[in-house]
Amino acid sequence: MAEQEIREELDALKEDLTHLRGDLGDLLKALKSSGKSQAANVGAKLQEETMYRMGQIRGAVDTAKDYGYRAYRQAHKKLGTRPVTGILAAFAVGMVLGRLFGGRR
Repeated sequence: MAEQEIREELDALKEDLTHLRGDLGDLLKALKSSGKSQAANVGAKLQEETMYRMGQIRGAVDTAKDYGYRAYRQAHKKLGTRPVTGILAAFAVGMVLGRLFGGRR
């Protein structure tokens, strides 16, 4: 009789282990699905942040471009009204830079 009870207990244990394997498989599938969902969310947030930063960079480039164009126009206008002064100023700046970076020979 004790042997019969042990076999029944072992059969019940085997059945419980089978159910446990199935439950673990379902749990792993759920975790995998959740991980994919989380990865997709992180990817979407990363793409959104990248687009935002690219917009900021474009804005900064446009601002720098506008500033450079205005400085160019202003310099062109001043050199157009006083060309000799512009040539002398360029010569003087060239001499100073030549002295600073030319070194001694």
